Amino acid sequence: MMMIRMKTSKKTILIYLSLPFLFGECALCADDEITLEVTETTIEAVPYNHPPKVERRIESLNVMKLSRYAYLLRRNHMVMLSYAPTSKKGISRALKKWQAYAENAAYNNFIAPELVLAVIEVESGAVVDAVSKVGAQGLMQLMPATQNELNVKDPFDPNENIQAGSSYLAMLLNRYNGDLELALAAYNAGMGNVDKYKGIPPFEETQNFVKKVITRYRALQQNH
Repeated sequence: MMMIRMKTSKKTILIYLSLPFLFGECALCADDEITLEVTETTIEAVPYNHPPKVERRIESLNVMKLSRYAYLLRRNHMVMLSYAPTSKKGISRALKKWQAYAENAAYNNFIAPELVLAVIEVESGAVVDAVSKVGAQGLMQLMPATQNELNVKDPFDPNENIQAGSSYLAMLLNRYNGDLELALAAYNAGMGNVDKYKGIPPFEETQNFVKKVITRYRALQQNH
């Protein structure tokens, strides 16, 4: 014969974790130190003439608090870049939706709105929920590390994404003394690679990116 005692309590715990979230071919990995409240039940079996056996288990845990990126799990409409519009009319219609945001962001960062639109077109095809294979997100394809530097809360908010991307682009232009090619190369491949190779890195993707953006930038300037 034995007696069972149960005790339920709420506790606050501190967790430090590295948690990957997968979306198709891309992955986000968040290193977070978070505090959250859990409900814990202690079950104690107390037999006669024997030491008690105690089992502890977590009854409830809000997993959405485990990472600052966990909210992305709620999104069911991620779009891989391969699904972006490819026709000129399709892209033109998509760009018009974000033109006001681009103009405002360009004004705030002292750069040309046509340049912002060109980057949006080449980076994401103007798809607000675009996600690349390496985890770049949104219209201007911001990487999670860049988002953290720029205090981006939601990379899929078009206004926030464009403001942050434009700010980052303006910073790169300032760093490279207005050299558009180097700024765009750093936007695509990172400042470290541009500095390492003392110019546009010998990466086909980066070289094509620079050419495409500049071509679209000039075309958009001529249309205005």
